[in-house]
Amino acid sequence: MTGDQQDTAAASAKRLGFIDPTDTEEHVITSAELDEMSGEDVQRVIKQYSDYARVSTEPKVRIVTARQNEGRVVAMTGDGGNDAPSLKTADLGIGLGIPGTEVSKGAFDLVLAEDNFATIIGADEGGRKGFTNIQKAIQYLLSANMAEVITIFFATFFDWDV
Repeated sequence: MTGDQQDTAAASAKRLGFIDPTDTEEHVITSAELDEMSGEDVQRVIKQYSDYARVSTEPKVRIVTARQNEGRVVAMTGDGGNDAPSLKTADLGIGLGIPGTEVSKGAFDLVLAEDNFATIIGADEGGRKGFTNIQKAIQYLLSANMAEVITIFFATFFDWDV
């Protein structure tokens, strides 16, 4: 989502890899077009578009909510006061720390020390690796100690003196 014009939004999305650069199909919808739609229409149309141009505060919240209704986990970046409602609505509000306003800083779940999209990708990859490592550690501890857990369970259940 961006406040930029439709052509700029499409060029940025292609450059970031959100849209295939060779694809000629229209993938950008404007805030004005979203404003004319009902909630059900937005929910239906949201799947067709991956980029949103000239988006103001209220449509940002509608887009975030529609994506969440699809069962997606939504992360939102922003730095201005007009981003605060959508940052609060998103599952993860990521604040751009350098130019961020005080209003939007109150809505952040995470603040980036540097305003670089690559930092978000790196943090996401690091978080996924950490989550996987925690899962592996729990699986190891449960499997390695299962005999002990079963023994203690039966001893307690049958009131055996151990």
